[in-house]
Order: sequence, then structure tokens, then C-alpha cells
Amino acid sequence: MNETILKQPFFYIALLNFILAIVFIFQDSLLARLVSFVWFLSFLFNLYNANKAVHKK
Repeated sequence: MNETILKQPFFYIALLNFILAIVFIFQDSLLARLVSFVWFLSFLFNLYNANKAVHKK
């Protein structure tokens, strides 16, 4: 793993979003599943931003 990505705040926000998406996906309601999908999209967006910030340097 590239050590410079660990210095990016977007990486840690992405990890938090992934954990929240996993928690919400196992809930029973439809609203929780929709929220899980939003958290997962946020995870992808933040991971992309972290990767872009690392390769910009």
C-alpha cells in the first residue's frame, strides 16, 4: 500500500463511510438500505479524491 495515501484525510473519511455503509446494509428497512447506498457512493467519491490527491503530488 502506498504510504502517502495514509496521510490523506479523504482516505480516513472513505474508511468511515465504508464502515457506515456496511452497518446500514444489514438493517431491515428500505430507508436504511438507501442510506447505505449513499454512504457507499460517498466512500467511492472520497477514495477517488484521496487517490487523485496522492498522484497530483
